[in-house]
Amino acid sequence: MGGDPAQIRRGHRLTTLDQDADRVTADLTGPDGPYRITARYLVGADGGHSTVRKQCGIDFPGITDDRFVALSGQVAVHPPAAVPGTGELDVPGLGRLAPASFTRSENGVFAYGMFQPGVYRISVSEWDRPPVEDRAEGVPLDELRAAVGRVLGADLPIGPPPEGAAALRVRSVVGVNSRVAQRYRDGGVPLVGDAAHVQSGIGGPGLNLGLQDALNLGWKLAEAAGPWSGRLDTVVARPADPGASAPADVVLIRPDGYAAWAVGPGATDPDEAAAGLRAALRTWLGPADRTRPEFADRRYSDRWPGTSSSSAFDTGKSDVP
Repeated sequence: MGGDPAQIRRGHRLTTLDQDADRVTADLTGPDGPYRITARYLVGADGGHSTVRKQCGIDFPGITDDRFVALSGQVAVHPPAAVPGTGELDVPGLGRLAPASFTRSENGVFAYGMFQPGVYRISVSEWDRPPVEDRAEGVPLDELRAAVGRVLGADLPIGPPPEGAAALRVRSVVGVNSRVAQRYRDGGVPLVGDAAHVQSGIGGPGLNLGLQDALNLGWKLAEAAGPWSGRLDTVVARPADPGASAPADVVLIRPDGYAAWAVGPGATDPDEAAAGLRAALRTWLGPADRTRPEFADRRYSDRWPGTSSSSAFDTGKSDVP
């Protein structure tokens, strides 16, 4: 695109921004005091508490579920629970669990990975538990072991990582947010990553979605800065009701989620709960309509030879039955 190379300025903070039809003006503070910059576009990539989003007056509807508690840590698991050569865990009453998978029970979710023989990164999530204080020295290993036992319904023999393995403190996370920006762009200010949407961290969706946001926005900004224009307008595309769609990830991950969130706490009628979940998913996913420009412009084969028009970038979603 020409011009000066990009600069990374650490320790600088946005205070206010303003824009007209052609330019965005940002007031910032840095180590040498306040200053002002102007640009054609300013990308809000400043996280869930985004100053950019707030300055643009973009609402961030959704929920905060403070009944969620997660513990994670790096531990050793020894045979016979650790199956030699496979990375699997043999849990009494459950059988063999595969690494990089999620095991749900009526009490929570268990996940793990093995990154070197005998060393496991374990994560366990529970709901409706008292918060666990994340002390400076970390959470005691016994608390992680007890949480694993509650979720799996069986004791898993875990201990400190072996000598020579990288130590990782047992950490806790209390509460989960599920929120979506009312719109992804305000004039010359598009949002990406957590500034645009936050959700449960289970499975790493925030990292993946943030990278996809950057990819999608990057080539559209490159077009807008060159001799083409128009594709940037698709960045405003949003579900019909972001406030209704935001809790859908919590609906799906809670052990009682489809009843607790789609219908309300205490729901007991499975048909009513299923109907509520179906309605939530319809709102969340929306109908497939490949005539819409935000789907059509993700077909890359006419822009980069060798890529398929049915590649991972073609993200049209199908109806939920």
